[in-house]
Amino acid sequence: MSYQPTLCYQCFGQRPEGPGPCPHCGWDPTAGREKYPLALPCGSILAGRYLVGRALGQGGFGITYVARDLTAGRLVAIKEYLPEGIALRTPGQTQVCALTRAQNENYQYGRSRFLEEARTLAQFNGHPGIVGVHTYFEENGTAYFAMDYLEGCSLKEYLIQRGGRIGCGEAWKLMRPVLSALSAVHAAG
Repeated sequence: MSYQPTLCYQCFGQRPEGPGPCPHCGWDPTAGREKYPLALPCGSILAGRYLVGRALGQGGFGITYVARDLTAGRLVAIKEYLPEGIALRTPGQTQVCALTRAQNENYQYGRSRFLEEARTLAQFNGHPGIVGVHTYFEENGTAYFAMDYLEGCSLKEYLIQRGGRIGCGEAWKLMRPVLSALSAVHAAG
């Protein structure tokens, strides 16, 4: 059986077709599919330049993906506005809509606030504690912004790796840049 090369939607390297993890980064495309049922299909193109990869996480207001910026040739993170309980996407599709007509006003308001968040964050590009925003746009009935892709782990994962606890000094070391960034954003209104 011969395998055709295909793309890994984590590292965007070429990988053999078929089951199993990527030989470059170890990501298995079959793992965790059911964790993000409303996620954009891998391989979707946004704004004519972002090749969407796997979902990195999902919260109450949306989903974040790893993506390849085909223009700049770098990895980015794409944040998508898809609020739980207000909007939905049919699995395998790209279009997002409010759950009901009654929810539409809340959905539209939330989408405008999401874009305002992106505009605000873009003003702080270069601040060491704030992720850089490259662009923001509307597409598929929703809104997105592309930002720096930062590798690492969440605070929750970090704590688990350290037995569930860290000392005061280590906590302060982690929180100091967060508080500095928060202070800068609040100072700007």
